[in-house]
Amino acid sequence: MSLDHMTNHDDLIRQFNEKFQQTSPTDILERLQLINNLTTICSRQNNFSAVFKYFNEANIIYSEHQSSNLITKEQLDEIMINILFNTARSYYRQQNWTMSLKMFEKSRDLVRKQKYDNPVLPEIYYCMAAVYAHLEEIQMAIDYYEITISTTRKRLSDDHPDMQRYTFQFQLFKNNLEEAYSKRYLIRK
Repeated sequence: MSLDHMTNHDDLIRQFNEKFQQTSPTDILERLQLINNLTTICSRQNNFSAVFKYFNEANIIYSEHQSSNLITKEQLDEIMINILFNTARSYYRQQNWTMSLKMFEKSRDLVRKQKYDNPVLPEIYYCMAAVYAHLEEIQMAIDYYEITISTTRKRLSDDHPDMQRYTFQFQLFKNNLEEAYSKRYLIRK
């Protein structure tokens, strides 16, 4: 990463932190959106301690406002889905598969409670498939790759870049699996 790119990220972090401090404690949605932006940037910088600090702050706000008149439950859940997803990806980057999976599951569970089809759901499933692959839980990985593709097909055509990425990665996983079986690195159950 270039120094200019780092400086831009550092400037953004500083600006978002300043804006967070200036934002009224009653503006829950704005505060959570700023935290989501901060978790995204810090995750890209591999600044995991900051990601987890911001996640904890978001979790406190989320817990305190479950039945608040300052924000609807749907708005609260929507932004928390993204914060959980970004936190899960940070754990993934650290290769902490257990915590990554736990956060992806929490994000998925919030999506499933919503009244509409959330576009982030296929990406959550896709990431869960990758985590299960790292955990060597082969059947779970296959199941989640398949649910990723079936969920995506409901909203996107087969030539969409996301659909192509999901099907390519699933095929690559299956090819690697077959190679591992043929070389006896893995034994079929």
